[in-house]
Amino acid sequence: MPKALPVILLLCGWITCSRAQPEPMHWGSIPRYDLLMSRYDKDTSAAAVILCDYANLSVEPVMNEYRVVFYRQVRIKIFNKA
Repeated sequence: MPKALPVILLLCGWITCSRAQPEPMHWGSIPRYDLLMSRYDKDTSAAAVILCDYANLSVEPVMNEYRVVFYRQVRIKIFNKA
């Protein structure tokens, strides 16, 4: 059993530190370019554009069970009421 302990600790550390992708946006920090954008260059007739669509799935322990929690953040720039 002592030989397996370092391997188990290494795997636990690797699993907790691994991420599929970094968070592309944070609440409260909006780039100045996004605020000043008045139209979308690839489609100038667009009424809105999705700037970022980010999701995170995690398994969290609650009492004596585990729950799958899905978080989703979407940032949309609206150009007009249409």
